[in-house]
Amino acid sequence: MLTESESSVTERPSRRKLYIWAGVLVALVVVMVGVLEVTSTPAFCRSCHEVEPSVVGWEESAHADVSCLKCHAGDGVIGYLQTKIGGLREVVVHVSDKPENEDLMGEVEAKKCLNCHEDEWDDETFMAEHPSKDAPCAACHRESFHTNARPVYPELEVADGEELLELAYGDDLTCAQCHTDRGLLKADLEADPKVVAEASDASEGEG
Repeated sequence: MLTESESSVTERPSRRKLYIWAGVLVALVVVMVGVLEVTSTPAFCRSCHEVEPSVVGWEESAHADVSCLKCHAGDGVIGYLQTKIGGLREVVVHVSDKPENEDLMGEVEAKKCLNCHEDEWDDETFMAEHPSKDAPCAACHRESFHTNARPVYPELEVADGEELLELAYGDDLTCAQCHTDRGLLKADLEADPKVVAEASDASEGEG
C-alpha cells in the first residue's frame, strides 16, 4: 500500500502530462481558429492570381463592405466548415490546373441575397420588376458585387458554332440589351442556358 508521500509523487507526473496535453489542445484550437480567420480574408483570396480580378472587382462594387464568406459560404457552422473543406479542393485545382479568372464558377444562390434583401420583396414596384425570388440575382445584378468582366455563358456554343465568350458582364452589357421583355427574361432564367443561347442566336438576339 502506497504511503501519502509516495501517492503524491505518483500523481505529479500524471497531472503534468494532463497539463501538457491540455496546453497542446488549446494551442491547436488557437492555431485552427487563426487559420480559418486568415483564409477567410479578401487578402488571402487574392493571393491566387485567378481570384485577384474578382477581389478587385468586389472592392470596386457596391458590396465592398460585405465579406467574401457572407455570400460564398454555406449557412451556419456546418455550411461554413463545408466551405472551408471545399477550399482544400480549390487549392489543389489552383496548383494542378492553373486556371484563369474566366474559368472560375462562383455561383451564389438567391437565398443568400435574400438574407439581406428579403424586405425589398414587400415593395410592389420591386416585385413587379423582378421575375421571382428564386431567380439568380447575378443574372442582372452581378456588377453590384463584382465589377470585373466575366463570361455570360462560359463555354456554351450557340447555333452557328460561335462561342459567347465575347459577351461579358463588366463590358457595359445589360440583360435588357437582349431581353427587352420581362416575361422572356423570366422564361430565360428558368430555362437551360444552352437552350436560351441557341434561341437567342436564332432570333438574332431578340429573345
